[in-house]
Amino acid sequence: MTGGASGLGAATTQRLAAAGATVVVADLVSAWERRTTDFGDEVRFVATDVTAEDEVVAAVRAAVELGELRAAVACAGIGHQGRLLGSRGPVDAATVRRVMDVNFGGTVSLLGHAADAMQHNELRDGERGVVVMVASAAGLDSSSVAYGGSKAAVVGVTAAAARELSSRAIRVVTVAPGIFETPMVAGMSESAVASVGRPAHPDRLGRPDEFASFVAHIVENAMINGEVVRLDAALRAPAVIQ
Repeated sequence: MTGGASGLGAATTQRLAAAGATVVVADLVSAWERRTTDFGDEVRFVATDVTAEDEVVAAVRAAVELGELRAAVACAGIGHQGRLLGSRGPVDAATVRRVMDVNFGGTVSLLGHAADAMQHNELRDGERGVVVMVASAAGLDSSSVAYGGSKAAVVGVTAAAARELSSRAIRVVTVAPGIFETPMVAGMSESAVASVGRPAHPDRLGRPDEFASFVAHIVENAMINGEVVRLDAALRAPAVIQ
């Protein structure tokens, strides 16, 4: 579970552990030290920067050492509220690369290394494992170039990865959440939140436990594969961004 120490990741860690899973949280040390959730004894922490491939490999190895790796969730990500043409000029390439490295590169890194481990599992109910990637509603109808672009890239690899890994009995599913109660959203300005759009119903922020229960369902339901599933209460970005 990358990004499993805070926000949606922490809620999912807690949910999976409560269901009896042994969970390896692969996250930054700073995020782990700031955690507000008591995960219990079934959760292990491995310091991981998802942009460092060797650290992702170490996290996957730590999970395998505890038993067969059956599910991996790529929840690590960073936000970026900047626009293509901001008050200081065009968005800089270094910022775009950083957001892409974490949100897309880190996600695909876990996808690849987790699948590499899962392919050696014994078949259980016809499958060897599942990888759940986290995109965003912003990756489908975005109001942000860097952030939306990074999440759109995750959306773009979902079907291809699912088809390739089907021969190894590994599923790949992407969740595209809307606006949820997370530290990332709490740090956004009112105008940034408004630019994302409003949910149709229920007209409120999503709760982390609602996200976590959905991920748990994906892990358990073998018929969900190769899909990008919106979890956003029918939220759509406005046609014109002021």
